[in-house]
Amino acid sequence: MDKSKLVIGQVVSTNLYNKGKGVIYSIHGEQNVASIRNLHGVISIGGSANFDIVFYNGSKSKLLPESILYGVQWHIHDEFVSQEEINVLLENAQSHEIKKKEEKDRKEAIYKKGIEDIINNHTYTHLNKVSSKYDTKEAIKNIRLDLKINFPGIKFSVRMSKSSVYISWGSESNITKEVVGNLLAKFKTGSFDTYEDIHKNEYTPFNEVFGSVDYISLRVE
Repeated sequence: MDKSKLVIGQVVSTNLYNKGKGVIYSIHGEQNVASIRNLHGVISIGGSANFDIVFYNGSKSKLLPESILYGVQWHIHDEFVSQEEINVLLENAQSHEIKKKEEKDRKEAIYKKGIEDIINNHTYTHLNKVSSKYDTKEAIKNIRLDLKINFPGIKFSVRMSKSSVYISWGSESNITKEVVGNLLAKFKTGSFDTYEDIHKNEYTPFNEVFGSVDYISLRVE
């Protein structure tokens, strides 16, 4: 047997998505290790086979390209397990997938119930339902209505810039940024994940009904 080729039952590992150690349980196509090249120590190209891998944490990767498996983020071990152990890992993965789906269904049901509760909440009867949670213009209309009903007689400047809103008002009102911020926080969905170094939006049942904005900037003049 060509020792450069991987086999079913061989152990591999990766730090991606906290997967850790796994085992190859299926190979699709003919392996072509000789064609794999590494570009600048970052990207691997070549290969022709794809691999199905089951991990000890209950997750799976299907049809992983040969070039990626030989890349810098994966490690191929000189370690092998029996078909019996593979079967146990696959059973564990199936159980993991069932629990994952059950948890997803549970969260979706809670979210749907949350939307119904928002619609029936008399606190928000002064707001208008939006056609899309992504429509900033509709959300800003509701922000104006929220400010008007909660701070009658106070003049606010509400300006939109892309998916964000800039709000200012006079200091003579004695209304603090904290008070206004607490009121409007329910519209804000944008945040920056410093760990993953990406921008994220997290929507709530309120946003589904009454809209959202990325960021809210407040200023007392």
